Amino acid sequence: MNRISVIEAAQAMRAQLCAVENSRLTPLSGLPEISIDSRTLQPGQCFFAIRGPRFDGHDFVSEALAQGASLVVLSQRQHIESGSPALFLQVSDTTRALQELACEMRRRWGRPLLAVTGSAGKTTTRAFCAALLGRRFNVHQSRGNLNNEYGVPLSLFGLEAGHEFAVQELGMNHAGEIRRLGEICRPNAALVTNVAPVHLEFFQDIEGIARAKAEVLEALPDDGCFFYNADDPRVRAMKKRFSGRKVGFGLDSECQVRIVDPHFHSPLQMTFQLQAQGRRTPMETGFAGWHALYNLASACAVALEYGVPFQEVCEAVEDLKLPPGRGKLLSLGTLQVWDDSYNSNPRALQLVLRSLNGFPRTGRLILALGEMLELGREAGRMHFESGQEAAKSAPDLLITVGDLGRQLAQGAQQSGMPKRRTLHFEDSQSAAEGLAGILAPGDFVLVKGSRGVGMERIVQALREQTALIEPKSAARNLASGPRLPTH
Repeated sequence: MNRISVIEAAQAMRAQLCAVENSRLTPLSGLPEISIDSRTLQPGQCFFAIRGPRFDGHDFVSEALAQGASLVVLSQRQHIESGSPALFLQVSDTTRALQELACEMRRRWGRPLLAVTGSAGKTTTRAFCAALLGRRFNVHQSRGNLNNEYGVPLSLFGLEAGHEFAVQELGMNHAGEIRRLGEICRPNAALVTNVAPVHLEFFQDIEGIARAKAEVLEALPDDGCFFYNADDPRVRAMKKRFSGRKVGFGLDSECQVRIVDPHFHSPLQMTFQLQAQGRRTPMETGFAGWHALYNLASACAVALEYGVPFQEVCEAVEDLKLPPGRGKLLSLGTLQVWDDSYNSNPRALQLVLRSLNGFPRTGRLILALGEMLELGREAGRMHFESGQEAAKSAPDLLITVGDLGRQLAQGAQQSGMPKRRTLHFEDSQSAAEGLAGILAPGDFVLVKGSRGVGMERIVQALREQTALIEPKSAARNLASGPRLPTH
């Protein structure tokens, strides 16, 4: 964390110093590392008593003090323990205070920050952008899923004086959230991956989602840059809302950075050509998928815009690795498991299924598809249509999980898939147990579903049943599959 004193932090949060007389810290002490979870708090850290939708951090102040917190930020004075060696800061709202402190930390750091948002692919895009930018800059990127009203501030607290660039993921499920996150992180550039029917439970329609994603543009300075998916009409339309520099990326549309002529040879190999800056160069990666191509195109656009030489971008792309749960192929004994379990929505599932159709196939294909959450009143129809899409992949077995998983199965059956080749489970744990008794040597299993369904339990169960054997690099040299049409 950048060096800032307790008193400077208090000023940024408009906080009142309390119980100073017994504190080991002084107002001029450096601000300790920050935690909002008493369970993982380390001795000497600062504990923010956040009042969230399910828990109130004030109920855990005593626990944080017992863990060795040296500073506590709270809004309820009755939780101040005057005999404690900790220093207390009282604010009107702890969540707001956390955000205001992050604003100050970001202001003091003062270097370029790219905000990445969109309905799908945020984390992989963020990771790819950070990796390619790392060829030129010392890059700080948000970790894990630190992309909401609490996570973004915690991520910004990781900014150090040595960092030259930051890549911050922004998530949302309600209108106004991206606007607030933009106010906190003050991006110099923004990237929108796509707009898809995600979180429709909280929006009237997909146009509302598009408007909410476009809020990120309100935070950009006039000399900022907007990176947009030129193949997504709703993202492309956002260009009108920003007068600064705009850089398009995609596969189909004419734009500054484009991936063309893709070939999927296996889940461990795809080849394509990168077209940008008047050049066109063949490239190869150790993973495959239509969704991954968009992640790559966007990251290349960012890196080239910020001065990473074209040849270095090409070299870095070939070294990229997918984050866990985002389409990584696992060899588990004789099984191949395509682990895309982290999350799902109808558009993302469609792209993954279309990718599967391009792979050469030897053993049985098994689709383990979980319910897709927060789709609102059209959820049943979307699951049914996704089942129809799944049937096009001609799986040998379709396993569905969760209440709306039944609609997935019905859609597949409506499209001609025999009922005997579909199995439904109420939850991912029972699906994991049921799948274990069905698998045969050589099976290829796709695992995908919404985060709340916990489809990673299936992957973990398969890991526990077999010794994990990482795919060998030689597997990337499989015979080429059929040429894929553009879409």
